[in-house]
Amino acid sequence: MLGLVELAEYFLVLADSVGEGVQGELLVCELGGESGQGAGAAGAGAVFLDVTLSRSRSTLIFAWFMMLVMWALALTVAAAARVQVNQRRALTWPALGWMAATLFALTAFRNAAPGSPPVGSVLDYAAYLWAEFIVAISLVVTVIAGIRNETGSVAPS
Repeated sequence: MLGLVELAEYFLVLADSVGEGVQGELLVCELGGESGQGAGAAGAGAVFLDVTLSRSRSTLIFAWFMMLVMWALALTVAAAARVQVNQRRALTWPALGWMAATLFALTAFRNAAPGSPPVGSVLDYAAYLWAEFIVAISLVVTVIAGIRNETGSVAPS
C-alpha cells in the first residue's frame, strides 16, 4: 500500500505528464487529510488526498493585461474607422495598413499567452474573438466607405 508521500509524488508525476501546457511548470499542491479520517465511509486507515492546481498570480495578471490590451486595440481601430468614415475620406492606405496589421497581430499576441491555452479558453471568449470581430468589421466598413468616397458615389459635405 502506498504511503501519503508516495501517493502525492504519484499525483505530481501524473499531473505533470497530462497535457502540453502543464509540462515544465511548477505545480502548487496542498496535501490534506490523515489516516483514519472518514473511517465510516472508506474504512479504517483510509488516506484522503486533496490536490489543488493553480496558476501563479503573475500569470493571471498577465492574462488580464492581455485581455485589456486586446480590447484597447480593437476600440482604437473602431474609433479610427469612425473618424475615417465620418470625415468621408478616400482610401487612406497607412490607416488601412495599420488596421490590417492589428487584425493579424492579435493572433500572434493571443498565441503568446502564458501556457498557450487551447482555442476556446476564457481569453478567447472574453477578448480575442471580440477584438478580431471589431477590427475586421471596422476594416471592411472603412474600405467600403473609402471606395465609395474615391469613386464619387457619395457627395462630400
